[in-house]
Amino acid sequence: MLLIWVGVSRNNISSNNIFNNNSATFGGAINIGGNNCTIFNNTIFNNTATQGGGIALIVGAFTSHSSHVFNNTFYNNNTTQGGGIFINTYNISVSGNIMYGNVSDLDQMIYNNGNMGILNLIFLNNGIIVVRNGDIITIFPVSTDDIDNTATMQNIAFYLNGVLYENITVIEGLANFTFTIDGVPGGRISVSGSYKGIGDFDLIVSEGLLKFRK
Repeated sequence: MLLIWVGVSRNNISSNNIFNNNSATFGGAINIGGNNCTIFNNTIFNNTATQGGGIALIVGAFTSHSSHVFNNTFYNNNTTQGGGIFINTYNISVSGNIMYGNVSDLDQMIYNNGNMGILNLIFLNNGIIVVRNGDIITIFPVSTDDIDNTATMQNIAFYLNGVLYENITVIEGLANFTFTIDGVPGGRISVSGSYKGIGDFDLIVSEGLLKFRK
């Protein structure tokens, strides 16, 4: 059993540890508040918390800092928000983490109420859908990290031909937009968007295309 609380000190590093069978209010294995931290190559499993089954990054009144969480394995953690990672007013780069079997009332993988990257935003599987005028369609954009772990919370802004259509909160990596097709036969509409919770991190957008049947 290993449990870590990191306060306002700087540049803490946790690597090559096993965190299991811990229980806490924030961060079943690791709770980080108001500091920079690098967490990598750890195995985090069977932990329980109210927020952040594996890791919680919570700044509160502190200024947001940048942390790095990469190449960890999260599984069988239990919480109400953020089965793997819970992020609140924090800047964090997330990459190469394996997450499975976590249980949460709201997002089994990553709960993002801060800024995280790199994040992928995919529309129409980066493909083309043929439509007719008057069709009513629903589009489900997907938000994930670099290896398809889903991110919950923050808004996806949905654009048609570069014009803002709607803002929707993402849950378990998904949002949905329903609208009626109205366009010129033979024409096209690009489908794209943006994500609020990235800060200065990169957002990789895979656009979709609606093509009107002639």
